[in-house]
Amino acid sequence: MKFIIEQLFLNDDAGKPLPKAGEPMFHRCEAETPQQALSMWLDAHRASLLGNVSEFYGYQSVATARAGVRIFSLHVYPGSDMLPRAKSGEKPQDEGKNSRPPEEPKPEAPR
Repeated sequence: MKFIIEQLFLNDDAGKPLPKAGEPMFHRCEAETPQQALSMWLDAHRASLLGNVSEFYGYQSVATARAGVRIFSLHVYPGSDMLPRAKSGEKPQDEGKNSRPPEEPKPEAPR
């Protein structure tokens, strides 16, 4: 089964809390369960869990993790080959690599 892992950073590189939530990063993973997807992702990114994993109906899980000084929340849910779009409408990041194409200028509206 394919899963999407939504990663939202909670602090900056200096370990200080972020003043507002930034754009989430999206990752794909293929696994049997959300817990297995989370475990595989944590191993691949050398991250460790902080606290417990909350499991929800519909193959969803939420966890808090850390890698170095960075702390982030992870939301695991069923997905497909397509990744969700970030709120700003830009293409999301995949596997930690920037997959955004250069933006094209938008035509101005007539006045």
